[in-house]
Amino acid sequence: MCIAIMNPSNVTLKKKVIKNCWDNNYNGAGLLFLNSNTGQLDTFKELTNFDKYYDAYTNVRKYHPKSTIILHFRIATHGGVTESNCHPFIVDDTLGFVHNGIISGVPDSKEHSDTYMFNEHILKRLPKDFIYNDVIKDLLADLDRKSTRLN
Repeated sequence: MCIAIMNPSNVTLKKKVIKNCWDNNYNGAGLLFLNSNTGQLDTFKELTNFDKYYDAYTNVRKYHPKSTIILHFRIATHGGVTESNCHPFIVDDTLGFVHNGIISGVPDSKEHSDTYMFNEHILKRLPKDFIYNDVIKDLLADLDRKSTRLN
């Protein structure tokens, strides 16, 4: 199962914790954070080099200290082991996400993961502020409940 961590701005994770996540989920990792220079969500993704990933994490902590960081460590279930399939994903300029498990009901792709396809074919097509719409949130929650979980 993938590992997803919501890291509050007042906490710096120990290197050994991040390394343990990296070693146990070896199909790439990513970061999602608010870039304090641009005011936009930003991502960093890395497939093979732990030191490069850890350096990116410490740089986000240093240069964007007020940002919560979302860390994701992937185990591939669908699609290739590529940077484009690494989480996190950006939906629009105000929303990004990671997912843990398998999302059913999205178009199949040999190249792209189910989460990539969910973002491209569902989330990006919803109205900009859909997270404030209870009906849409209920439909998405129902889709998630029907998806297969890797437990």
